[in-house]
Amino acid sequence: MSHLCDSVNAWAVLVSTLAAYCIGGLWYSPVLCANAWVKAHGFTEAQLAAMKAKGGGSSYAVALITYFVMGWVMAMFAGAMKMPADWMCALGFGFTCWLGFSMPITLTNAKFAQTPMSAWIIDTGHSLVSLIVMAEVILLWQK
Repeated sequence: MSHLCDSVNAWAVLVSTLAAYCIGGLWYSPVLCANAWVKAHGFTEAQLAAMKAKGGGSSYAVALITYFVMGWVMAMFAGAMKMPADWMCALGFGFTCWLGFSMPITLTNAKFAQTPMSAWIIDTGHSLVSLIVMAEVILLWQK
């Protein structure tokens, strides 16, 4: 019996991790969604200044670690399901991971935290795009 990690391409997981990290940087930048996200949350200039002063080093580290974990688990699932190296299959796999795992949890959290739906849409859009890109890298770059 093969081990679940035997089919994991660590380089593909690493690249998918960095891709998701870069997508987050772009997604939450003023180029894309930063202004809408800040407006959706109703943050004041004082709150934004306090966030900037605090820095985000630990948040960035957590993002890298969690994206790596997601990529590794996606690669294990893809290997266990013997998914083909096909971009449409990867698109469906990324979407299914979002629909089955990320979207329900983040929506539930947003409802209980009373997060504005516009902020949740921005956040879940980031999750959807990240998971699809990660799936594309992982499935198209198999061992």
